[in-house]
Amino acid sequence: MTPSAFLWLLGALLVLSYAADVLFQRTRVPAAVLLIFFGVLLGPVLKILPGAEFLRAAPYFGGLALVTILFESGLDLDLDESIRGLAAGALLAVLSFLFTAGTIALLAHGVLGLPGPSALALGSLLGVPSSAVVLPVLGTLGLGPELRTRLVLDAAIADVLGILGVEIAIGALAGQSVPSLVLRSTVVGFAVGAAVAVGVGLVWSRYLRWASGTGALRLGEALTFGVALLLDGSVKVLGGASAVAVVAFGIVLANEPVLMQRAFRRELPEQDVRSFEEMREAIHRFMRQTTFVVLTFFFVFLGVVVDWRGITLRTGAAAAVFAAICVLGRRAAIVGVNRVGLLPLTRTETNDVAALFPRGLVTAVLAFEAMGASLPGSESFPLYAFVVLVVTNLAMVFSFQA
Repeated sequence: MTPSAFLWLLGALLVLSYAADVLFQRTRVPAAVLLIFFGVLLGPVLKILPGAEFLRAAPYFGGLALVTILFESGLDLDLDESIRGLAAGALLAVLSFLFTAGTIALLAHGVLGLPGPSALALGSLLGVPSSAVVLPVLGTLGLGPELRTRLVLDAAIADVLGILGVEIAIGALAGQSVPSLVLRSTVVGFAVGAAVAVGVGLVWSRYLRWASGTGALRLGEALTFGVALLLDGSVKVLGGASAVAVVAFGIVLANEPVLMQRAFRRELPEQDVRSFEEMREAIHRFMRQTTFVVLTFFFVFLGVVVDWRGITLRTGAAAAVFAAICVLGRRAAIVGVNRVGLLPLTRTETNDVAALFPRGLVTAVLAFEAMGASLPGSESFPLYAFVVLVVTNLAMVFSFQA
């Protein structure tokens, strides 16, 4: 492919992604599905893009995509609403993950014969709905702010659980103790990740407002995203949960005046509040555009690199069963949360919340991460991820139209 043809293709992909987003607003068919099929057309069908060469970039491109969507998820959360809705959102995410990931892992181990770490990784990456798909859909459902916040928390926490599950599986393959891995990844990982993110977030937010007030700051939005990327790598080195840190960093930047007021018991100057609102909106705008570009290329990338030679009757049937478990696991989790009274829902709301189970970015990225870690049997994980992603997204569309 010539450089001019490659640039033409990049432009065409962005235009296609925009058209897919417009179509989504009218039909609720997620753009991810259309972009993946376009990737399949460019890769395995027409062989315009070389899947084998693109596959080498999967760990790096996937890591960038994860940080992008986690950071934007944190920016979408209001602190007070999040505190009130944390119990319901966390319980819904945890129950959904346990029911779905646990069942898939048991079947993968008992029926497919995968070793324990590989089965755990497969269950974890298929066990979480995608915030990249769920968050845009939430804006079209007309849900109340309280319920919407709980569902944003559910999606953000689910992403983190899937990431931690795969990390634990990779560590177990290396011979580390599973109980110690769980303790380090959850209790220690959450504590370190949150503590570092809060400290960095408060300092960085104050710096942004000071620099923007003096006129010394240019491209602060891009610089802030750079800090999020640095934070992700630094927290991993410190042994913390980098996914938690990135989400927490976004929450701090979106709620810094409230945090400062609670910490120092005083109102911020009006100029400070106004500067903060301008800064937050600028970062939001930049991240929406960045997420649009990153997800466009990633979903096309997924369609290009999927190895269709791995499709057999066995893998196809297994993927269909996994997709059905995703639906049933979501329903079971909603029943569990309703039973304890944390998420009272009307019948219509119950159907809407139950339909928010599509897999997406995190599932695809973690499938490549597991394969890159050489987990036994993981060469089929991207294929499972691809089928479950498409089936669950289409099932969500039919659920809303029913």
